[in-house]
Amino acid sequence: MAILETKAADNNIVHNHIIGDLTISELVDMVIEYNKAPSVSTIWDLTEAIPVEFNPFEMMHGIDQAAPHVRQNPGRRTAWLGTTPLSFGTTRMLLSWSDRAAPEIEFQAFNDFSEAISWLNE
Repeated sequence: MAILETKAADNNIVHNHIIGDLTISELVDMVIEYNKAPSVSTIWDLTEAIPVEFNPFEMMHGIDQAAPHVRQNPGRRTAWLGTTPLSFGTTRMLLSWSDRAAPEIEFQAFNDFSEAISWLNE
């Protein structure tokens, strides 16, 4: 089971740090819960997450499920962060589905925290 730590990162940027075994359904639940309130630019940090049972079908279905909630906050940016090969690969897969599911939001995948912060501050 994954743990979500949410904290301020920099200049109205929220850093959602996920730790531990993570399933798509847990990630979707976290994203839906986070998007219930208006939000600012966000880093979803999967650096310490361990993807469990991730496959393309589940990712597509999960992101489609979260998309209506994410679309409630148009015009913001979301950075997927993964600094290990596994977590960065996962963020790249999430990026491909996120762009399709919520085109109103700018998404990008990063393997460096400072680069993610810089992009979110542009």
